[in-house]
Amino acid sequence: MVTPNIELFTTLSLKVYEDVKKLHQQLLYPVNSIKLKKIFADLDSSSSRLESLKETLGKTSSLFLKARLDYICELQQQIISLYGKALDKHVDFQIQQIFTQSEELYQEIIDVEAQGIEGKIQQLQRLVYQILSQHRLSKDHRQIVDNAKDIVYAAKAKQIALSLLNPKDKLKKS
Repeated sequence: MVTPNIELFTTLSLKVYEDVKKLHQQLLYPVNSIKLKKIFADLDSSSSRLESLKETLGKTSSLFLKARLDYICELQQQIISLYGKALDKHVDFQIQQIFTQSEELYQEIIDVEAQGIEGKIQQLQRLVYQILSQHRLSKDHRQIVDNAKDIVYAAKAKQIALSLLNPKDKLKKS
């Protein structure tokens, strides 16, 4: 049987607890892709430290440390739930981007001349395709994405109508 240092165990488990607490704080807000990767790396690191502590506790003869195994398992469950919460916050961030960009595009298409919106249409289409292919969305999120798709269709229709109304502009560009 291994007899680990109680002080070392306490220090390491407290460090993981503080890391989990910080991650909870970071997940109060939407998470972009860069931040999501960092959060996942931090969760991976904390998870591996806990796994190492858990293995050590399984081999110990100290009853005090064996009693702390429940605490380690509880921290592991918190980390597992944080992976899901981080992904949810990332989806929230993406939905927020889609909503903002669709609102901007809508404002541009209600302008009479709505010129130069092709890039915005493509960017919004890319975001919509990306989120639909990578995530299962809630009903509220799905409605925002559906509204964005409707705005893209309206913008394309307006582009076609403008090109039909202004065929001279096409000839000048050629």
